[in-house]
Amino acid sequence: MRCVYHPHNDAAKSCEHCQADLCESCAVSLDNGRIHCHRCMLALSLYDVKNETTKRREQEKAQRLGLKKRWRPSYLQALLTVGGVLALVLVGLRIHWDQPVHRPRVVLDTNHPMRLLSQLQLAIARYSAAHKDRYPDSLYDLLPDFLADTGQNRRVLRNSYYGLDVRDGYVLRIRSNAPFPGKELVATANDITVSGEESSR
Repeated sequence: MRCVYHPHNDAAKSCEHCQADLCESCAVSLDNGRIHCHRCMLALSLYDVKNETTKRREQEKAQRLGLKKRWRPSYLQALLTVGGVLALVLVGLRIHWDQPVHRPRVVLDTNHPMRLLSQLQLAIARYSAAHKDRYPDSLYDLLPDFLADTGQNRRVLRNSYYGLDVRDGYVLRIRSNAPFPGKELVATANDITVSGEESSR
């Protein structure tokens, strides 16, 4: 059998989600050992991010509506409430500033270019969900909230081309002079393809 993305390569594995036959370079191995193609990995990751965002917005809306229905304060109650809330916010900010900041430890995998681009796609998707569907202006905007700020990650970002695109959201590729593989791949918001080829099933 042949890989659905690289017909000239023999299939070594298959996607556990869509059952597509994959060569070694197209098989993305997750931390739990499951194998997915890059399209399924991105779709599942975006589904999780969208669910989290939708659930949070619904909870916030329900809380606003519930509070509005249950409580109609007098002027004095409102004043006391606002003062209490401000005091709690100040205390919370003080506690937050005193806490160590926990950053994600996502380190980009330069040995597997398909996984590397999938990791970048997911980081960009999470950035977009956190910034009202806006993509970052630069890959460095992903540091440190969506990618670990490490020398390895900065080396990858330095050797990557990233640009916003009206049709595809963005275009992402490894630069031709990069010291790691993956220069033939092009990633967009929805797919990873081989440069100059149409990837189809």
